[in-house]
Amino acid sequence: MSSEHLASAQNQLKGNLGGAWDMLSGAQGNDTDLRTARRFGGAAGAYSLRDIGAMNGRVVNVRRSGDDANADFSANQVISGSLAAWVDAGGGDKDGFVEVLYDQSGNGKDISQTSSDADQPQIVDNGAVLLDNGKPTMKFTANAEFLDTASTVTVSSGAQFVVCNVTDVSSGRALIGKKSVNTDFFRFTSSDSESYKANSQGTTFGTIAEGQQLIVSVDRDGSNNTKMFEDNAQSGTTRTNITGNFVFERMGARNAASDPYVGTISELIMFDGDYSSDRETITREINNYYKAF
Repeated sequence: MSSEHLASAQNQLKGNLGGAWDMLSGAQGNDTDLRTARRFGGAAGAYSLRDIGAMNGRVVNVRRSGDDANADFSANQVISGSLAAWVDAGGGDKDGFVEVLYDQSGNGKDISQTSSDADQPQIVDNGAVLLDNGKPTMKFTANAEFLDTASTVTVSSGAQFVVCNVTDVSSGRALIGKKSVNTDFFRFTSSDSESYKANSQGTTFGTIAEGQQLIVSVDRDGSNNTKMFEDNAQSGTTRTNITGNFVFERMGARNAASDPYVGTISELIMFDGDYSSDRETITREINNYYKAF
């Protein structure tokens, strides 16, 4: 059996087992009922303002500017107006900021910013939930807002999918990376180049399209062929120099809060393993909601 077919079979088996696990835990078992983070064998880490695996539970914890109170919200509460009404009731500037983005993969690897209010990405502005392409999103600025895993927690993955809209690349802008070392990052340079580093091995792909919502993804197959995609089109050429997983600890910047991301991030899903055979299906499933392309 070829490595590609073997990987596809393994992913299918993991997906079937994942479905069985969710039926046992009380979730609906049909594939169409399981969200993206709980399908395809299950994500290593999954973060979004929509329900991609929260099972109708909380997806985000928000701090409101009026009185600094904070509360958890489900995806339905984010989109239905409940979050906006709660922030509005706090008075003041009626702004809301993300304290915790919960891991919807079921692995408990939440990302948060509780040490500095000034470093929290924004989700509500003047009583209205921020939207990109009509869907809830988080805004990051050059002031270096970012969300981190807990001190000893990392997410290791071979494939990453990010729904984002980069609006300024006057300097380097890092979507994701590590907190204290420069071994892993996914960023856009001041020349719009897509720069990627995993396992201390770096490369560049094509150029990023600014000012529009995109589904950007990177996957490394079992033969260490690493590819980047914007929506469903490959960007740049296939690289073969990366031989290890990407290790995630931070959203919105990389080590030492350098290269702060400017724009919006709506979703991040990471899978551990060879997902080259599932990449297009996962991308289209994500796009069914966001309509990015």
